Order: sequence, then C-alpha cells, then structure tokens
Amino acid sequence: MGPDGRVTLPIVGEIDVAGLTLADAQDQITAAMSAEPLRIFSNDGQENWLNLEPSEILVEISSYSPVFVSGAVGQPGRFDYTPGMTVRQLVATAGGLGMSGLDADTSARQAMDLTAEREVAVERLDSIMAQVGRLREELRSISAEGEPSVPSSDAPGPADEVAPEPGEAPARATEEQDLSSADGALPLVVLNDEVATSAGGDDLLTRPRARPTEQAQVLPAADAEPTLPVAEEPDAQAAEAVAPPAPAPRSSTSDDTDDLEQVGRELVASGVAMRGVDAASARQLIEEMNTRLDLLRRRQAEEEQLVANDRAEVNRVQDLIDRGLVPATESDAAERTLLMSTLQSYDTADMVARLEIDLARMTADLQRLPSESAREILLELEKRLADGEVARAQVSSIDQQLALLGGSAAGQAGIQYDFVLYRGNGDEAVATTVEQDQPLQPGDSLEVVPAMDGNAP
Repeated sequence: MGPDGRVTLPIVGEIDVAGLTLADAQDQITAAMSAEPLRIFSNDGQENWLNLEPSEILVEISSYSPVFVSGAVGQPGRFDYTPGMTVRQLVATAGGLGMSGLDADTSARQAMDLTAEREVAVERLDSIMAQVGRLREELRSISAEGEPSVPSSDAPGPADEVAPEPGEAPARATEEQDLSSADGALPLVVLNDEVATSAGGDDLLTRPRARPTEQAQVLPAADAEPTLPVAEEPDAQAAEAVAPPAPAPRSSTSDDTDDLEQVGRELVASGVAMRGVDAASARQLIEEMNTRLDLLRRRQAEEEQLVANDRAEVNRVQDLIDRGLVPATESDAAERTLLMSTLQSYDTADMVARLEIDLARMTADLQRLPSESAREILLELEKRLADGEVARAQVSSIDQQLALLGGSAAGQAGIQYDFVLYRGNGDEAVATTVEQDQPLQPGDSLEVVPAMDGNAP
C-alpha cells in the first residue's frame, strides 16, 4: 500500500483501501477482481477467458509499516509492528527506559554516583533556603524594633554654675576647675589645655569616634529588650517584592530540618542582641558628647566674659595713662592679659565647633545604623537567593541524568516520563501525550521524554 492508501493490483489497477479493515478491503478487492475477466493461456498457446470466483480471491497483509521510538530508551530506532502492540511493549522492545549505549554495570555505577551527588546538592539547597528564611526573619525583626532614638543635644549641665556678672573676673585659665556634673560622674575639664581629658587621661574630644560595627561584642541576656532603631519600611518590602517566596526546606531527615531552624532562630536572636548593643553604645557616646559640649559652651561663655573684663581693664589703664596718672608701661601688662584670654577663648570656640561636628556625625551614624543593617541583609539575601537558584539547577541537572539512566535510581529521585505519540504522514503528524497502555498503529512514532514530578526540588 502506498502513502496515499491505494494498492495496485493486476486487471483492476489501483484501489483505495485507506481506513478499511482487512475484511472490508478483501470484499472491495474481491468485488473488483471478480467482475473483470481474466485471460489465461493454455499449454498449446490458446487464449482462454474466465472469471474468478470470490472464494478464489484471498487478501492478506504481508508486512506492516514499522514504528519508531526515540528519547530516553535503551535502544532507540525502528521496530517491526505487530497487531495489538502498545506503547509499553514498544518501550520494552527498545530496551526499556533509560540511557542508551550503557551496559547494566556502568549504568548502575553512574546511578549510584549521581544519587550521592544529588543528596549533597539537596543538602546544600536546604542550607541555602534556611539562610534565606533567617535573613527574611532578620529583616522583619529590624522592622519591629521601632524608630531611631537619638539623645537630646541640649543635655543639662551643672545646675548651680552660671556665667559671672559683668565686672566679675572669673578664675584664670591656669587653674583646674572641677566642672563635674551634679551626680559627680563627669570627669575633670582642664582649662589651660586645648582638649578636655577624662580622669583616666583619655582624650574625650579628639579620640576616634566608635563606629557601630566596632562596639563591644558582648551579647546581652537572651531576654533583654532590643533597642536597635528600625530600618526604613520600604527596604523590607522591597526584599519581599524582589525575592521570590522561598520553598520549604527539604532535608533528608526531620532532625536535620529542626537543627537548621533552631540555628536560624539563634542567629536571628544573636543579630537582634548585637544590634541592640551597637545602638546602646552609640547612644551612650552621644549622651557623653552632649554633656561635654554643654560644659564647653559654659566655659566659652565664661571666657568671653573674661575677655570683656580684660578689654575693659585695658581701656581703664589707657585712660589713666592719658590722664598722666600712671606710666605708659602699665598698658603692656593689661594688653598681654587681654591677648592671653582672647587666644584661650578662640581655642575653646574651636573645640566647641569640632565637638559639634563629631556629635552630628555620630548622630547620623546612629540614625543610619538600622538602614545599613537592612541593606547588608538585603545584599546577603540577594546572594543567597542566587546561590539557591544555582543549587536548584544542579539538582535538576542530576535528576535529568538519573532519568536518562532509568531504573530504581530515577524512581527514587522522583523522575517520571512523558510518552509523546506522533501519528500521521509528513506535516500532518499530530503529537499526543499518551499512557503506556495506548495501542499503536503502523507508522507511529514515539518519543520518551524525562519529566520531574511535583516532589522534586
């Protein structure tokens, strides 16, 4: 039979039998051939004509069009069709499901190696997903910790100390004045030095400002309330919008999953406690700087009053000189005293300005602390999500290789197969996904495609 479904016979020529059963084809062929006379020559060369009886005509199929199989089978290729053949039987004839060109021992060894690699890859994916969950929990904890709390810049100074009245000369800058706060906890401020020093000798005004990440690494008690300022809410929302939802961790055992979750909770609690320590240290330093700034401003007011008194003294001496009551040399001492007090006043003003700059920077650092923490977590979350995609791709690649190997290893990895049947001629072939018990027809083509089920990572 040709591709067009027609058969060519003697006497009657071409007959269309496409779509007919064997019995129908025999009836049609018998009717056509019995209606036409058949010329026969005898042994002596005489020509005779006769008609064939229907019972003398027999139609049978000498061979069927082959069927073809490709994809994840042991021996893809062309196979003879037998009536009643199913997809399952064709796959079995083609060597079963799995990779072609491998003997049983080689396939088993590769399956064992790939299974071990898959377990490692799945464990790594579990770990990454646990880290993703922990980072998201840290973002939520930052959002729940409240707005930044910055100490007030106008901290009260000593309640009983006021600037002297005009005309009242304050103590000279060569004496050490005890400018302790009311509770006595404040260190001395030495007026004849250019910097204020603590009782221990530390330079409190020029020492390097402690960054939030340089604070003491001592964690508070587990039940301590966190005091870290909060990051901007849009940052946490951006993390949820950019990052796809993390799948539930898949561990080989429930104990492994519990351990990962417990470690994640402990890390989140540790991060909250550490940020609380950083913020508390920064606020304490700001409070100390505010107190010292208040003392320096009081000192500046006293020195300005001292300069005014010295200038008045210079004017008084000059008036006496003009009146001839004192010698001209008396003005030198008064002007020298005015110069000394003026220079001291300039030094104090410079110290106030520098301390105000340091205080502004420290305050900005405290306010940026939650945002910087959230940004660091977001960057780490981005890396972990990328690592998770790589690990997921590795697991998928191993599963595909196991699917090609076939056997129990593929079944344990959650590998399934799709059977795509192509039926028709040329461009008219139609692809249909079928089950393994689907009957085949002559000329069918079958493609076996590995597929992951819903339980695969």
